[in-house]
Amino acid sequence: MSDCRKVESVFVLWSESKLINEELGCDDKGMIEKELSFQGFERLVDKASKNVEACYDKTRFEVRFEDGENHNIRMDINEKESCVKSYLSREYHLQVI
Repeated sequence: MSDCRKVESVFVLWSESKLINEELGCDDKGMIEKELSFQGFERLVDKASKNVEACYDKTRFEVRFEDGENHNIRMDINEKESCVKSYLSREYHLQVI
């Protein structure tokens, strides 16, 4: 396990989630490219997980840490996969605060 690291922001690239696209807006190619706080993104993903129309909604985002390191992440949002912090820990071994 790695040490806990502080997230500066989350940069949302794109999502299949209708709710995320409506909340953040996307261009005609489906790109969102919006920056959110980690807490704001957690809330949005939790809300989106309750509104998945198929099995899951693929979402691509970049976690930006205060130390300058960035991680490009793809998460399949669904009712069982709704916590970004847990997902990052389990799938990417990233401990975030």
